[in-house]
Parts: sequence; structure tokens; C-alpha cells
Amino acid sequence: MLFGFCKVLQWFFGISAIGFLNLLFLGMSPITGQEVMDTTPAGELKRLRQDLLRNYEMNVRPFKNVNQEVRVLIYYDVRHILELNVHSIRECSSFPCPHLRARSAPEPLR
Repeated sequence: MLFGFCKVLQWFFGISAIGFLNLLFLGMSPITGQEVMDTTPAGELKRLRQDLLRNYEMNVRPFKNVNQEVRVLIYYDVRHILELNVHSIRECSSFPCPHLRARSAPEPLR
């Protein structure tokens, strides 16, 4: 009985220590998609739009396969980027782009 209690106690302290170290060293706050859109320069959005149109079929959800690379999910409002036209991007000389700041939060990709 005592041995089982000690094992549970070890697990509890181990998980607590990992959580504490995570908060201490890795306590980075995640940014939202809107913050990413607000801080991305217009030229970068234009390049991203071209890449999305060129490699549309390659943008997939993350997966892990031993024989292939790990791909990541793009945290941009893809629909909005694809709707951007060159004229509105050239108008954006200020940083961050006021066109993007007025948008609502992006919808999650499905």
C-alpha cells in the first residue's frame, strides 16, 4: 500500500515540476491570428498570396510520416489574403496595414 502511494506521489511531483519548468522557461503567450495579420507587412502578404495560389494543394494540416517532412498549418486568414488585390497592397505604405487592422478575427482553417 505504501509503495503505491509513493509511486503516485512521485508522478504528482514529476508532473508538477514539468509544469513549473514550462511556466518558468517556456511561458510564452500565444499570439492570435489577428495579431499576425496586423504585424505582417503588405509585401509579405503579397508574396504569401502568390505562394498560396502557386502551391495551393500542398497546404495541408500537420501530419507526421516517417518518410516525409512535417508540414505546419498556416495561421493566416487565407481567404482574406487570396482576396487581396495588388492595388490595395500598393496603397499600404504604413505599417501595419490599415486594411488588415479593420478585419475581424480570422476563422479557423478546416
